[in-house]
Amino acid sequence: MQQNDSDIPIPADWPENVRSALKSIADLAFRVVTKTRSECVNSRNSRVQLAGTLERTRNELVLGNERTAIKDARMRRIEPRRRPLYLPTERLCILEMRAHCGWSLAQTAREFLVTPDTVASWEKRVDERGQHALLQMPQPVNRFPEFVALAVQRLKVLCPALGKKKIADILARCALHLSTTTVGHMTKGWCPPKIEADAPEESRNSELPVQRIVARYPDHTWHVDLTLVPIGGGFWTVWRPFARLQRWPFWVPLHTCPGLQG
Repeated sequence: MQQNDSDIPIPADWPENVRSALKSIADLAFRVVTKTRSECVNSRNSRVQLAGTLERTRNELVLGNERTAIKDARMRRIEPRRRPLYLPTERLCILEMRAHCGWSLAQTAREFLVTPDTVASWEKRVDERGQHALLQMPQPVNRFPEFVALAVQRLKVLCPALGKKKIADILARCALHLSTTTVGHMTKGWCPPKIEADAPEESRNSELPVQRIVARYPDHTWHVDLTLVPIGGGFWTVWRPFARLQRWPFWVPLHTCPGLQG
């Protein structure tokens, strides 16, 4: 006999345990998905690996949309006047995303929980300059790289008499336009490294350890000088048995100085 869904009795404590049951179901689903993904990653078939990567990407996209929906619902419960303001860098990112996606003012306002008039005011003030501009870059684009500061400092080292204005004029001839204030900031608080002069030869020799040979009594110290001496016919000697076998080089002592006094 086939039963309908309405004929299946519901446990008496079901409403009390439904929340913990949903959490357990999500935990079980996570374990199943993890097992499936591990099999896809370790598979030798490239199509199975791509399928696992695609499934993981889709899952992350769905979860990201769910997180965004939860945060947007929380923000909508706050009055528009009491909502936190966007930072200047965030406002510029919003306008960039609007231009990239082709959103209208209403759609952009709906995505970021602001009014269309607010987005329109951002568009009008996008070219503002100064420290207190409504829209700003994450990093100032007018910052000069380090090699520009190095060039200014080297000019100051090579020509200490040059002032800020003169250094700016020299760099302007090289198509590098710097204001005198910027040159002053690059040279302010900076001093050239001190180059220590080489020590005199006598002081350098005095720092080296000196080894001295001292003769305490006669025949205590002997000095032998060995040198290679060719004769008129070259390096040759008499034949055996009157001479020993000659080996190169053939060293002979010229003189000895017994009893050298140190």
